[in-house]
Amino acid sequence: MQNRHRHRSKRHINAALFAMVPVLFLVILSCGVPTYLYIEESEIQFDSNVLTENESFSVTVNLTEDALDEFRDRDTVPAVKLFYVLSTDSLASSQISSLSSLPVRSESQTAFRRLYIKEGGNGDMWTPQSVSQASGFYIYKTPETSVTYQTTRPEYEEDTEYDVVLASTFSYSASAASGGEFATAPDMDISIPVSSFQPEPSPPFSTYTFTIRALDTAGRYSTLGLYDQADTLIGYMNNERKAQFFGADTDTDTLTVDEIKQRYEAYDGVSYRVLSDALIEGSALYLHIFASLYGGNGDATNIYWSPLQEVGTLRLR
Repeated sequence: MQNRHRHRSKRHINAALFAMVPVLFLVILSCGVPTYLYIEESEIQFDSNVLTENESFSVTVNLTEDALDEFRDRDTVPAVKLFYVLSTDSLASSQISSLSSLPVRSESQTAFRRLYIKEGGNGDMWTPQSVSQASGFYIYKTPETSVTYQTTRPEYEEDTEYDVVLASTFSYSASAASGGEFATAPDMDISIPVSSFQPEPSPPFSTYTFTIRALDTAGRYSTLGLYDQADTLIGYMNNERKAQFFGADTDTDTLTVDEIKQRYEAYDGVSYRVLSDALIEGSALYLHIFASLYGGNGDATNIYWSPLQEVGTLRLR
């Protein structure tokens, strides 16, 4: 009798397990299979062309046919995300100012790789900190510590001297006045449908070109514009606080360095120290602009970023 019950229980268990197979199969299907979008570094390039030195430049995004097929297969629209760093030096390979020891270009590229690209093509999303502020990432060190990278403002300690590179992003407005919206996913700063890429006479790349112009830097505030491939204005570019960048004010000569310093100290005195403390009357101020190709929408289950690349520099004053 006990054996019969034991055999019957075993049959019941086997039947129950067999009945669960379709259910498990449906659960797996409902969860979805990961669909990765991944572009080899050799399949994407950013080329820059200076139109007027420190006033305007064009950026050409180059993708191979295999890369374009990858976007098509994932039903994903590539998009460009722009970041900027303010500096007193015209070269992005240099430091922000004589008070800094951090090379802007190399440290920004390392920070972006660690914070956003990550490993294996499964990166992290960039989002604004708030409706009114949108930094990108912080690079900082002290005389006693090594370089650190993070996406949020560090918790600075009192009586400690920090060397900081702050990479920020733009907001866009329809008029030259400040304000507007931050460029976020999925379109980022420029959304580029695959069909918009133009085949080149010499493969393997197809291209899309956009332009950034300093339309006016002579006044109290600079007017910057982002233009698409058809040379249509996408929007006027403002800083990470939705305010206009300062200009040279050469006509009225009323904008003082102290006023510029006061703004940055009000924003974040510690993060901007190596920039604002280096400013003197007549100091130049540059905007080093970097770009990455984003692919985190469509059917892709990962967030893809290409390596960060310097694409151009504008002189603000």
